[in-house]
Amino acid sequence: MARELVGALWVRSGAPIYPMLFGGGQERGRRSGTENTCMIAGLGEAGRLVAENLQRYNEHYQKIGWYLKEELIKLFESKISFNMVSCYSLPNTLNISLKGELCTGRKVLSLCKHLQASVGAACHSDKGDEPSSILIAQGIPLVDAKNAIRLSLGRETTLEHIDIIVKDIFNAASTLDDSFLTEEL
Repeated sequence: MARELVGALWVRSGAPIYPMLFGGGQERGRRSGTENTCMIAGLGEAGRLVAENLQRYNEHYQKIGWYLKEELIKLFESKISFNMVSCYSLPNTLNISLKGELCTGRKVLSLCKHLQASVGAACHSDKGDEPSSILIAQGIPLVDAKNAIRLSLGRETTLEHIDIIVKDIFNAASTLDDSFLTEEL
């Protein structure tokens, strides 16, 4: 079954653009084929919702993002690092690494019962167990790049969801390395 995708591209006047697919000749030869009207309408509606609710969404992400970070610090103390190279980051995304040779991102996620997340950096998902070259290029230490887990929050994420996944990460890490703490939560 084919997977349908839709997106938008804003092109500065005079910037050269070239077609990715040839045929049909629609829009002065810039695209071919019939567009997915339903998905285009959905993208427009998503854009409208974001435009109308941007401040509220941002406040929500800031609140739950800080809560996530605080809860991770409380539970893991010095056994966690936050892979940020500046204070500017997406408010709904947090990249963490657990300290310990056995706590690679993939191993931790494989033991989580509730959390679904990715390892490394956003553009790293197909690299297997290799550390993210993006994190390495940003100066993140090799062991932290190997252990990196990328957590993303959504508009529907609650404080209760965060409590569940923080405990899930802790229990997974404790299974791999008993130095995290002595008791499961």
